[in-house]
Amino acid sequence: MGEDKQDLTAVATRPGDPGGQGRQPRAGLDGGRPRAAVTTTAQRLLAIFEKARDAILICDDDGRYLAANHAAGLLTGHTPEELTRLCLWDLTPPAMAEQGRAVWREFLARGELDGEYARLRRDGGEVQVEFRAVANIWPGAHMSMLRDVGRRKEQERLRQRDEDRLESLLRISQYRAAGDQELLDYALEEAIGLTDSKFGYIYHYSEEHQEFVLNTWSRGVMAQCAVAQPQTVYDLHKTGVWGEAVRQRRPMVINDFGAPHPLKRGYPPGHVALRKFCTVPVIVDERIVAVAGVANKAADYDDADVRQLTLLMDSVWKMLERRRAEQRLEESERRFRTLVDSAPEAIFIQTDGRFAYVNQAAVRLYGAGAADDLLGAAVIERFHPDDRQKVRERIRDLNQAKLSVPLIEERILRLDGAVVDVEVSAVPFCYQGRDGALVFARDVSERKRAERAMRESEEMMRSIFRAAPIGIGVVSRRVLLDVNERFCEMTGYAKEEIIGQNAVMLYPTREEFDYVGAEKYRQIAERGTGTVETRFKRKDGRAIHVLMSSTPLNPSDLAAGVTFTALDITERKRDEQALRQSRDLLQSTIDSLSSHMAILDEHGAIIAVNAAWRKFGQSNGFGAQNHGVGENYLEICREARGNWSSEAPLVAQAIGDILAGRREFYYLEYPCHGPGEERWFALRMTSFASGGLLRVVMSHENITQRRHAENALRQSEEKFRLVYSASPDAININRVDDGLYLDINEGFTRLTGYTRDDVLGRSSLELNIWHDPADRQRLVAGLREKGYYDNLEAKFRRKDQSVGAALMSARLIEIGGQSCIISITRDISDMKRVADEKARLEAQLRQAQKMEAIGTLAGGIAHDFNNILGAIIGYTELAQELTREGASNADELAQVLRSADRARKLVQQILTFSRKVESDRRPLSLNKIVRQSVGMLEHTLPKMIRIETDLAADLRPVCADGNQIEQIILNIAGNAADAMPDGGRLLIETQNAILGEEYCRLHLDARPGQYAMLQISDTGRGMDQRTREQIFDPFFTTKEVGKGTGLGLAIVYGIVKDHGGHVSCYSEPDLGSTFKIFLPAQQGPDDQPPAGQELSVALLRGNETILLVDDEPDLRRLGVHVLASAGYNVLAAGSGEEALELFKASAGRIDLLVMDLGMPGMGGHRALKEILAIDPRAKVIIASGYAANGQVKASLQSGAAGYVAKPFRRVDLLLTARNVLDAK
Repeated sequence: MGEDKQDLTAVATRPGDPGGQGRQPRAGLDGGRPRAAVTTTAQRLLAIFEKARDAILICDDDGRYLAANHAAGLLTGHTPEELTRLCLWDLTPPAMAEQGRAVWREFLARGELDGEYARLRRDGGEVQVEFRAVANIWPGAHMSMLRDVGRRKEQERLRQRDEDRLESLLRISQYRAAGDQELLDYALEEAIGLTDSKFGYIYHYSEEHQEFVLNTWSRGVMAQCAVAQPQTVYDLHKTGVWGEAVRQRRPMVINDFGAPHPLKRGYPPGHVALRKFCTVPVIVDERIVAVAGVANKAADYDDADVRQLTLLMDSVWKMLERRRAEQRLEESERRFRTLVDSAPEAIFIQTDGRFAYVNQAAVRLYGAGAADDLLGAAVIERFHPDDRQKVRERIRDLNQAKLSVPLIEERILRLDGAVVDVEVSAVPFCYQGRDGALVFARDVSERKRAERAMRESEEMMRSIFRAAPIGIGVVSRRVLLDVNERFCEMTGYAKEEIIGQNAVMLYPTREEFDYVGAEKYRQIAERGTGTVETRFKRKDGRAIHVLMSSTPLNPSDLAAGVTFTALDITERKRDEQALRQSRDLLQSTIDSLSSHMAILDEHGAIIAVNAAWRKFGQSNGFGAQNHGVGENYLEICREARGNWSSEAPLVAQAIGDILAGRREFYYLEYPCHGPGEERWFALRMTSFASGGLLRVVMSHENITQRRHAENALRQSEEKFRLVYSASPDAININRVDDGLYLDINEGFTRLTGYTRDDVLGRSSLELNIWHDPADRQRLVAGLREKGYYDNLEAKFRRKDQSVGAALMSARLIEIGGQSCIISITRDISDMKRVADEKARLEAQLRQAQKMEAIGTLAGGIAHDFNNILGAIIGYTELAQELTREGASNADELAQVLRSADRARKLVQQILTFSRKVESDRRPLSLNKIVRQSVGMLEHTLPKMIRIETDLAADLRPVCADGNQIEQIILNIAGNAADAMPDGGRLLIETQNAILGEEYCRLHLDARPGQYAMLQISDTGRGMDQRTREQIFDPFFTTKEVGKGTGLGLAIVYGIVKDHGGHVSCYSEPDLGSTFKIFLPAQQGPDDQPPAGQELSVALLRGNETILLVDDEPDLRRLGVHVLASAGYNVLAAGSGEEALELFKASAGRIDLLVMDLGMPGMGGHRALKEILAIDPRAKVIIASGYAANGQVKASLQSGAAGYVAKPFRRVDLLLTARNVLDAK
């Protein structure tokens, strides 16, 4: 039977066994049968014993096991042989020992016992069993049969939980809730009771906005909550472990809330303490609509709790959706009844051929006093007798075949017997459980009368159309639909040649056809009709002039057709052309004259004026319509008022004399002052004959400038001399060629200490006034190029040889035929000293404030590092697990590298911000940086912000630091996102730009030249002028305290200035903001990837000896592994002192040292210097995570051969090592 099987016969007769004591089986046991029969029976019993599904154990009076079957071993975890070395009490849980002994005594006394009990398994766990025990199956041997009832118990428990849940749902469904809130409150309390929890919550969730909104906390929680202002709305990305139910779309259970957990973010002080926690998502149509949670159950939450809570909440949400649907249905029915009752059309419902419902329009249509006058009446009786048969057929189709009735015309009878024309349509409709139809009826009596009137009007128009003496036609979409006979005579076409053709056939050119159409329809749109002069090309090719007038048949629908008339005006146009040419010749002659000219007829009336006269009349407000043409000039003179009233009678007399033939010419100078303006004119008049009559040609010439020129010149000279002498600034006049001083003012003597006698007749170079003579050369060159030079800042030397600073502006002038310079110079020495001191203090303040801002941002930096470290730790653990399972972990390790690279970039950004790293500038494309930044923005900005780009394909490269340009984009984009809390549009553009001299004069920080422009625009709130003037100031912010440091745009300004660029901002309130960044453009290609990125690690191998020095054990082991895997012999040291000892002991065998700078003890820099003192040819690569702290530069200057920045990739270290080793 094997080692673990027991011979029951042997057990019964085993020597020394208390149950057998060596006795032979009693004869009565075999009934006097032969021993062979007894043996066969024993074997059968043994087979039953071994194969029984229930556990069978046989023990003696002391509870020691004598035999056990295979099922007993499975139940207890012991082998049957192991069980024979145990006793009953070894399988009894300690807590039940006393109770177990009492039960054992009762069993021995009674001889049999059954019940349920717990037994210990070999692994320490407990198993619940149902047992049946029989004493003395042979003397001193007792048998018990055990069956595992744990699964049954669990099923009973689950079944009871299901029944409890169904009872909860029944109570919830029967609960009379006033609203959704109250229903969910009640359901939450049921969920708490169902899971034996202490409290719980329900939050609504929006997948679109990724936002939780609190519905309710359970009763009693708020009394225990001490949070000052409990939060009711949460963004998903700000939630901790309870938000994982949404992020992972599955339930979450934590049975030890005090234990560390990577997803926990803590809760605010005063929050109710959590010990155990279970939360589930509520999913409707594959969308998460809510989360429900319960907490602080006495026992652990298990799958049964999750199942009950999930099923309960799913059922509750179905109740809620059904409740809302019923409410929407009721509201829809109310709106439908309101809509139907207020509809202008008659609407009624018929069932069984009778009115079941009528609206007020139907009551009015049938002439009823109220709806009750129609309800219940036969519908067929309200139709005209001649139409009833057709109506009966349609009602039958509606009621039986369920066929809709299309819109048709019928006649109905009002209650007073009047007949009304209507349009009727109907659809099958079930009303109050009865089949019928919903019928719509519209009174069309007025339309029918209008149609009859229109037919009569059309007949009359046809008569006019045929008899009219001018061309008439109709077009639709420029296609000729009809024309009369006169139109055919005008164009030379037969009617059938025109009808259906596009009107373009009638025009000499396509352009003229397009113009007529556009102009005609423009006029029709403005005033309902259009008139255009144009030309037609007849069939014989001859062009005729036509005056066309057009009117639409239906102003609201031009496609219905447009009527037109066409009048042949060819002869009239020919006559007008001849007259116009004659007049044009005369007009062009007098218009070419600058004097104000007019022609008077024999009565003194103005019959023509020239352009100068018209312009004068417009500017002086008289004769605005016709510029005096038609007015009598003699009357104008007689009515003259004002400053020329005394001369006007003389002019009138002279006109009379010329027209009478008494004189031929007249000349007069007279004043004609305008408002606030003094003017003088010279009047000339002469006679000429036309048609036998004398006429007058007069001209008025403005001589104001001539009269005032000399006075103005004298006054100007006096004013100049006064300003020249009194100016506090130095003013001097020099010859261009040799710099000889021609004149100076008192300000010049105060500025330089020289007197007029010291200066006049001598040159500036001779006096040695220019501290740098090149400044004068630059001034003269600028003047010769542009004629002026503004704001030249230069140093000058006073008479006492002291040096001052000045700001100079100059202009070229001509004096006595010589080219001279007049310049104004202001002493800015004191201002420069003050500005330098101010700049020094501001720089100190900015640095101090920047350090304070770094401290303020430390929390955010730590948060980012924790996120990165969380990703590194998590993916490393996954990689380890995959390694143990023998699976590939390449993707997980790649993610670890990406996270580490993010950490490296974050450090780089922090160092850039604090100006602890030097700018790494190289030729690059702004387009590439923009695309990289957009990739980051798309994952960080809110989704309702739409990011667009418009990048110039031919953009010139710039020499810039890519990280800093990316920081510009991220800073401005971050501000834009804050300005668009409800979403909007962020547009990033690039293009080539040229800043000219004029632009740079208006923007003093800009320099002329070619630039690549980066433009960032948003549709946010915008800024007023006061805010715009401060946005680049350090620490200026419009955000509330704690939401911003005010450094973002200040950093943008600093980066742009460091790159020699220019930045501007345009913004208005509610119109968004636009930032333009101009960076100096370069010629040539943009940057290429660093060579190290393209090299394979396999190519960077060697066999030299390298000493690696680093105080960090992990980094030291990593470096040794990287270098050794590339073939190098590697020695390692943990300090500078240890490195010196190894270097000295190596006796020149070390080819290269890779040394960390920041180490305890003597440190890397001092160790470097002592190593180089021992061997000046030693090759040392320094490694540091701080690139601009002074030690790196000092180490390189001390003789270090290379530098690698921490953290570094394998290729970075191997490439740097290979380059240094290969360098001569």
